[in-house]
Amino acid sequence: MKYQRNAGEPPENRRKTAGELPRGEQEQKIYRYVLENAYITRAQVMTLLDLKQRRAREILFNMIAVSYTHLTLP
Repeated sequence: MKYQRNAGEPPENRRKTAGELPRGEQEQKIYRYVLENAYITRAQVMTLLDLKQRRAREILFNMIAVSYTHLTLP
C-alpha cells in the first residue's frame, strides 16, 4: 500500500466519525489535526499536546478503540 504525504485533502474515510466528535480537549486537537493533515504520529501528538510518550500513545489507542479516526500507528 502506498501513502501520499502531500495528498491535499484527506480521503473521505478519514473525514468521517463514528457518529460523534471526541469530547476531550486533547482528543479534539488530535482530531482537527488529522482532518487537516490526513494522519498523525505519536511524536506529533507529543509535540502538539506537550505530552510524554506513554500518555500520547494512550490517547491515540483510546481514539482508535472508539473509532473517532482511522489512525494507524507506526
